[in-house]
Amino acid sequence: MRWMAGFVSVVWSCCLAASAFAQTGKPAPATGAFPAPPPPAAAPAPTPAPAPAAAPAPTPAPAPPGVAPTPEPTPAPPPPPAAPPPRATPPATTPGATPLGYIEPPPPPPRETDLRPIRLRRPFFIGGELGWNGLAGLGVNFSYHPIPYFAIDTGAGLSLTGLRAGVRARANFLTGEWTPFLGAGVSYAGGSNGQAVEIQSKTEKARIKVYKSPFLQLAAGVNYTGAEGFVFTATTGYSILLRDHNTSYVDGSLDAFNEQKDALGSGLIVSVAFGYAF
Repeated sequence: MRWMAGFVSVVWSCCLAASAFAQTGKPAPATGAFPAPPPPAAAPAPTPAPAPAAAPAPTPAPAPPGVAPTPEPTPAPPPPPAAPPPRATPPATTPGATPLGYIEPPPPPPRETDLRPIRLRRPFFIGGELGWNGLAGLGVNFSYHPIPYFAIDTGAGLSLTGLRAGVRARANFLTGEWTPFLGAGVSYAGGSNGQAVEIQSKTEKARIKVYKSPFLQLAAGVNYTGAEGFVFTATTGYSILLRDHNTSYVDGSLDAFNEQKDALGSGLIVSVAFGYAF
């Protein structure tokens, strides 16, 4: 029996050497005992489980025969857009009444031309004159204002000393519509052109000749020039004859001649003029 145990041991060693050589390519060491079993191989790393797939939407079960299917709910429509806020309307007021809280806008500023003095906006004047020893006597006047404080007055017309023309410089004291003034100038009358003219004093008459008559005029007065263009001028002063005499007696009453000759010479100025400025 001993030789049988030895034989089994040899056979077993040969099997183990053949198995080791097949696995490692090296012969197993010869030992008298049974070789130790090979170490267990390392366990492979666990593979992560895949994420669960999304569950499909449940399919509604078909309705049993004879039963109407339940309709699916209709989605609610979107809300309508918000309406704009209503515009504020002014409170109703009675005619002629001012609404509460209303502030009247200021008036527009005046135009630049309206701020200028009236005689600068309307520097020219034309009108008629009626007076005694004035620039024109009974005739027309023409004036020009280069500046509001100064004017040049001219006139032409008919007087007792014949056809008369005159020119005067005038100084205004104010720039408003009303202004007092002082003036000085000269006038010239053509006389009777060598012809005798008849004059009358009460019931007596005489015939005289009137010569050419230059006068110096010293005047004062008041002038009104409105924004609409209306002009009024009142003038007084004194007219001085610049020659010894300007009349001569022809025939008739000497009393009538002596009474009237002074009226044809130097004398008081009294005249008014009306017209339009532009």
